[in-house]
Amino acid sequence: MDWLNGPAEHKILENGHGRSALCLAIKGNTVVSGSADHGLRMWNFESGSFQRELYEKKFGHAEWVTSCDFTADGRVLSAGMDAKLCLWEKGAPKCAHLT
Repeated sequence: MDWLNGPAEHKILENGHGRSALCLAIKGNTVVSGSADHGLRMWNFESGSFQRELYEKKFGHAEWVTSCDFTADGRVLSAGMDAKLCLWEKGAPKCAHLT
């Protein structure tokens, strides 16, 4: 991708959110997005292939996810309208609530 001129081609991300995406973060070839469906989803940027969903009934947000980013070690930190900060584990849809 040429950030100055935009994408050279249009990419469709499979397994999109059920509602509007509200935030997005990119680290290397990985994209994470947060949505009004209360979940986060990760994709491989190069191929557009779905990697995993960050949401489970016991873990995650009860309201819209409004902010997400990667930590230095590659985990995802998310914030939502439920006033929760969630730090997601790398290998499982499980998070620590920081608030």
